[in-house]
Amino acid sequence: MKKLLTHLLILALIRNEKKAQMIVDIIYDVNPPEIKEKVVKVQSGSLKSFSPNNDKKREVMDAIKFLKSKETKTKADREKIQMLEVILKSV
Repeated sequence: MKKLLTHLLILALIRNEKKAQMIVDIIYDVNPPEIKEKVVKVQSGSLKSFSPNNDKKREVMDAIKFLKSKETKTKADREKIQMLEVILKSV
């Protein structure tokens, strides 16, 4: 009965059943079942090579293309296009 009340009190405070059960197990010296580690194997050829410069260039080029394709360009859009073109040259 005392163990049940302790569990309910901890559950009310923690609000996570797994953590509450772990705390009760520690308090009453109950050995929890061992957790087996999951091993994930990744094939060496499955990962794509990551090139941040190309991605950054592509992202800037896409932004410029989007801003240039707008039918009505505001003054802020024109300034952004110029700024992005300068960034593109420096990358």
